[in-house]
Amino acid sequence: METTESNPGAAGLVARNYAIHCDGRRERMLEMALRDLWRNFPEWPSTFGHCPNPDCDGCGRGSGLCADCVTACIGEIVGDTAPAEAMRQAIENARAAASTLRNLI
Repeated sequence: METTESNPGAAGLVARNYAIHCDGRRERMLEMALRDLWRNFPEWPSTFGHCPNPDCDGCGRGSGLCADCVTACIGEIVGDTAPAEAMRQAIENARAAASTLRNLI
């Protein structure tokens, strides 16, 4: 799907959804998106279903937005995809490290 003014693409639509629920406050939008990103990397077994974004074939926890869509949205909110990708990687690493520690005991 091509991104245009009238069709902002998946990340833009998701960011718009956060904006609606947060009265456009970017700080709150970012907090909601970060919560959703953490949610996609659960510490314990969980259910995943199809991402509700119609332009995505990914899976999100509890059929919520997938990590790819949330990461793209964070990039839209902050205006740069590099920190969004770095945060996603940090969350994945933190969850993996916690799992390793739990497996030691």
